[in-house]
Amino acid sequence: NAAGDDPTGADTTCDATLCAVNERVVSNACVACPGAETNVAGDDASGTDTTCDAAGTCPANEYVSSNACVACPAGTTNAAGDDPTGADTTCDATLCAVNERVVSNACVACPGAETNVAGDDASGTDTTCDAAGTCPANEYVSSNACVACPAGTTNAAGDDP
Repeated sequence: NAAGDDPTGADTTCDATLCAVNERVVSNACVACPGAETNVAGDDASGTDTTCDAAGTCPANEYVSSNACVACPAGTTNAAGDDPTGADTTCDATLCAVNERVVSNACVACPGAETNVAGDDASGTDTTCDAAGTCPANEYVSSNACVACPAGTTNAAGDDP
């Protein structure tokens, strides 16, 4: 109850303490839910002890650390469904495709006609693409990239993208 009640005046009452989101009542006090358990706001601390709801599963791109769902580090992913009541889990490194490089933990296309083999790890440092060479036989230059010749056409090797 707020300060200022006049003891010589009319009777007053105390206000109920209501617990916040992810809190429960233990011995008339609001305490945090354990681990990854959850609870809606509003449990009345003047009443009986309450419980939190069992944890669900972690959403996509989160992993379990100390019984809590935690966002995956940059450059990594994880499928939804890890159980926060179980053992700790990890996220998987994102691996870049052919002709992609790592920039700020993301796979991006190589510029122009530059190339790169598949497998750069996006959870690591930035990577580079290899300088462009010349187009092989039966490829031609289109927008600074070597592109296969259409069916029924040919091109000699050596075009410079």
